[in-house]
Amino acid sequence: MGHLKAKISITVSREVLAAIDRGITSRRYRSRSSAIQSALDAWARAQRNTEIDTYYDSITISERNESAEWAALGHEALAGERAPSPRRVGRRRR
Repeated sequence: MGHLKAKISITVSREVLAAIDRGITSRRYRSRSSAIQSALDAWARAQRNTEIDTYYDSITISERNESAEWAALGHEALAGERAPSPRRVGRRRR
């Protein structure tokens, strides 16, 4: 399924435009639009990664451990293993 796109207009330096056009000439990109879309996708991924890093830098070790336990539970479920109910996570016998 294709993604809906919006048409916009941008202004870039001649140097940036030349770099984009070189990417098209070398067949790295099909068009100026695809080159700019690729660059913006990379920027958006970097922004999301920064937000995730900021979040994990702000939480406690206990919260990180709980997050890791939930991640492990999710991986087990995706692997088809029977995972314990969420009530039991974190209640380990000593």
